[in-house]
Amino acid sequence: MDTGFTRSVAVVGLAGMLMLAGCTAGSPDPEPSLPDDGAPGTFECLEVSPSVLEAIASGAGDLALTPTEQSAAVASPSIPDAYLVAAEYDVAGFNYEVGVWMVPTLDGEPSEIAAVDEVSQQFTAYPTTFGGQTVSLTDGAVDAVIGCIG
Repeated sequence: MDTGFTRSVAVVGLAGMLMLAGCTAGSPDPEPSLPDDGAPGTFECLEVSPSVLEAIASGAGDLALTPTEQSAAVASPSIPDAYLVAAEYDVAGFNYEVGVWMVPTLDGEPSEIAAVDEVSQQFTAYPTTFGGQTVSLTDGAVDAVIGCIG
């Protein structure tokens, strides 16, 4: 006696396998996202102009920071009109280092730069505040922007 139950289970099982295959076989990595704490769900990876990268490097004083082609930005979820920039620099004596800075623009000369993570604070002399606000490392955006440059 065919109740349709066996057929339904087979269809559901096949649909589940197809969904799993679609998630793992050749699909691109998802956009980096914030933890589920009421903040926006995803970040858009943005391009950074060479002038912003050079401005960041100028904060290194006597230490030579040379930007590589690895950089990206995301809009800050916690400070309006600000971007977190992750950039890889060739640092004399240290090889390649990835740091995170905050800037108000992704084109042209930024009017303000803040050092966000340990690397940026170690290699540049920028403050850890932006627009009078302390930059937070807990909103997920730092990991997201570093993930943008892979």
